[in-house]
Amino acid sequence: MNFALPLCQLSENEPCTRYKIDDKRSFTVWDYIDMRGDPTIEEVFDYVKQLYGEQLDGVMAGAKSLYMSFMHEESRKKEHVRKLLEEVEEPSQA
Repeated sequence: MNFALPLCQLSENEPCTRYKIDDKRSFTVWDYIDMRGDPTIEEVFDYVKQLYGEQLDGVMAGAKSLYMSFMHEESRKKEHVRKLLEEVEEPSQA
């Protein structure tokens, strides 16, 4: 609520749009996958392919990009997610 404006307005939240994959599977933009261990980017891609039958374009951790198909070389798929997370969480060395 913004008390700086002379207006009080209430609204109800709408449910998130659910995208249907097939008769049994669907997803929303708020869905996430919780993977155990320290998978490589390629293992994440394979897991999503097996689970949803779809190909990923990228892997994100919050607002941080770990892999984007149009930005990174194929060799980056062999790297482990934890290592990439440590790299993006380190402050930049200026």
